[in-house]
Amino acid sequence: MTATLWGKSLFFVAGVPITVKGKEHLPPHDRICFVANHQGFADIPLILMATGRAPGFIAKKELKLLPVIGFWMTALRCVFIDRKSLRQGKRAIEEGARHIREGHPMVIFPEGTRSRSYTMRPFRHGSFKLAYLSNATIVPITIVGSFHLLEERGYLRKHPVEVHIHPPIELSTLTEEGRKELPEKVFHIIQGPLLDRETSRPS
Repeated sequence: MTATLWGKSLFFVAGVPITVKGKEHLPPHDRICFVANHQGFADIPLILMATGRAPGFIAKKELKLLPVIGFWMTALRCVFIDRKSLRQGKRAIEEGARHIREGHPMVIFPEGTRSRSYTMRPFRHGSFKLAYLSNATIVPITIVGSFHLLEERGYLRKHPVEVHIHPPIELSTLTEEGRKELPEKVFHIIQGPLLDRETSRPS
């Protein structure tokens, strides 16, 4: 709860107008893997604020060493990964899956890096392993406009942002074929509000 209040306070103090759509889609339990596009540095506090949950996420190990941020991420039960070690990466995914099975939600950004734009990057191969191992409920999330907040000028701007929470997908109900098609399906779900934004812009 402290983490979600921090997220709300950050954007309230900065005067950032945020619209959250689809909160009714959030499952009552916490065995959740949130799957979101990744536009900018503000995405994590945006997800904390929009969902009212305090999920952990996969992060590069160097962030654990940063003052304050490392402590905060550890408190969220984030999983730190060494991108140069396949063995350690596998252990990190297994740790994240265990967190979900124990009722602590996790976030994955399948693009693997910030897009810094309204155009999504392709999902990385194997990015859904965390969800598969935990047999989680997948909740797709679309973040629209967060890269304007920090990436463009290096300080928090008052730019409108939207967070769309989509209907959950139960992995336990999917066939083997359905699981194979899942990454593409989730990609298009998340991409939807971004495409809608482009088509609604005046020509």
